[in-house]
Amino acid sequence: MILRSSIVFSLTTLMLAVAPQVAAQTEVRPFIHNGYSRPYIIHRPAHLSAHPAVVLMLGGIRSTAKSTSEEFNWISEADRNGFLVVFPEPVTTQTDQPMDRQNNVTFWEMKGSRTHRLAPGALPVDDDGYLISLLHEVLRRDHVDRKRVFLAGFSSGSGAVQLLASRHSRDISGIVAVATPLMDPPPKLARPVPILFIHGDNDEQFSGFEVNTSTAAIFRRQKR
Repeated sequence: MILRSSIVFSLTTLMLAVAPQVAAQTEVRPFIHNGYSRPYIIHRPAHLSAHPAVVLMLGGIRSTAKSTSEEFNWISEADRNGFLVVFPEPVTTQTDQPMDRQNNVTFWEMKGSRTHRLAPGALPVDDDGYLISLLHEVLRRDHVDRKRVFLAGFSSGSGAVQLLASRHSRDISGIVAVATPLMDPPPKLARPVPILFIHGDNDEQFSGFEVNTSTAAIFRRQKR
């Protein structure tokens, strides 16, 4: 009996030693929407449940998927807490020219504050369509828990996540909006969407709506 136990223990130890260790993975995935190449970055922690939560993080003006993945500490948070994090790619102002931080910045659409200049014959930039299509791909490929889908955005990315949540509330569990005005409230939602709205005391207030509206309840309107 002692010999048999020793053999079992030895075999178990050997199998654990030679078993491949699952490492954290950061991957760039190609994605084309409306004729624009918009690859996104996805990070998978080493220890991930079968149906993890996911966070989509959008940066601000002049950001890229790469710069956003490096600047906001989401990858280390994902590793620490065991969730997927995705960094989508914005489009430059002049869509057929490379980004220039001074003369051809990237941005996310948020109520017409900036406008993309299209190449002749090009389709319009559709951030809403891109983001929801990207999200559906991640849900399918990575077996995400559909009850734990979150968006976070900074600056123009904050405006974009507000608009996306108002239009697709069935797909989104909650959002974080940082350093941008509140977008106009939707007339109704398919379901309530919690929002954490972060705005500095000294930040400029852009509209009477933003100043006078209760931000805590903005996305908690019940379906009519």
